[in-house]
Amino acid sequence: MFKNSLLEWAVHKITRETGNTIIHFAAHGSKENGQIALAPSKPTTYSSPAEEKDCILTMREVQEMGIRAQLVVLSCCYSGRGDIKSEGVVGMTRAFLAAGARAVVASLWAIDDTATMFFMLKFYSHLKNGESASKSLQQAMKDMRDIYEEPMYWAGFFLIGDDVTITV
Repeated sequence: MFKNSLLEWAVHKITRETGNTIIHFAAHGSKENGQIALAPSKPTTYSSPAEEKDCILTMREVQEMGIRAQLVVLSCCYSGRGDIKSEGVVGMTRAFLAAGARAVVASLWAIDDTATMFFMLKFYSHLKNGESASKSLQQAMKDMRDIYEEPMYWAGFFLIGDDVTITV
């Protein structure tokens, strides 16, 4: 895990920092399994499939992290997806909870980048004002209805885990 990728090493380090109350991922998510594709900071040509695969954050890698954050926000398409098992959906959200996050916000489907940006601005505005994560999510959805009438632009986000309140 994270042997050759500076990017994945940085993700690992950030998730273990004790001062991070919120960890926000803005990346691409896999439609099949919700895994997160981390982009290098500059355009890269991969010399092998193994190098390209090293930029994929998997459930196993997440579960091996010691996450100390109260809230992880996965602003990634399909980040709430996973395999349906007898114990429920097993995917990235459960992996982050198992790794120590108290709560995770994720998306069930692909949402327009601009709509996601507005949604996250609204969500964090409510969170900063002392509202709980669930109330902030609900209020962001209500706010978004004024901008985007269609639910496809705002209804895909959900919260799993504890209903945390962040103190700033």
